[in-house]
Amino acid sequence: MPLKRLTSCVLFSTAFLSAGLSQASLIGSTVQLEAAIQSYSSPLIERYALSLNPTVSASQIEFTSTSVGDFETPKANLNPPNMVVDIGADFVHFDFSNAIADTFSSGKFVGFIFTFGSPELIKLNGAKLVAAERLRLRQSDISIFENQLLVNFNDLPFSNQSRARLQLSSEVLTPPTLPTEVPAPASLPLLLIGALSMIALRRRRAVTAATA
Repeated sequence: MPLKRLTSCVLFSTAFLSAGLSQASLIGSTVQLEAAIQSYSSPLIERYALSLNPTVSASQIEFTSTSVGDFETPKANLNPPNMVVDIGADFVHFDFSNAIADTFSSGKFVGFIFTFGSPELIKLNGAKLVAAERLRLRQSDISIFENQLLVNFNDLPFSNQSRARLQLSSEVLTPPTLPTEVPAPASLPLLLIGALSMIALRRRRAVTAATA
């Protein structure tokens, strides 16, 4: 069950807002969290989803644990730290308080992928690292693609005092408007043939009347 948001999770600065980007709230959208691993020798990314897909809330912590037992398909090479991950209207906060000091595995990508979903179509416009405490996370470790946020912790040491906060900007995509119904292309020749037939019939009647 989600816990109430910790006071310590909101102590970081939230001054960032990218100029020119429309801002939408993530509150009410669903979020899937996956641990992802890509080795240096493989073009493929192994992804393991948490069994919980919560709805982003203004008052609850979405993920109270990210230990290996929380994932649907635990693997031998999957060993994420036990973190608390809090998501709000425009931020993601990582809290390592429950983690045992260690170092993330080494690879092209070793981290987490967040996918935001229904009820609205969310598109992420930006993700900025606004705070990192006892964690050498860099802006270059963070990327976005459509409705996904990717955070690469590759080879980073951490302790139970590590923290990080990302500020997000996003927009709600409006579904495309359906066009007004028009005749299908295949039916256009039939309409043309019908019109020509009517013209021919009228001319035939006019000739008949003139010769009668």
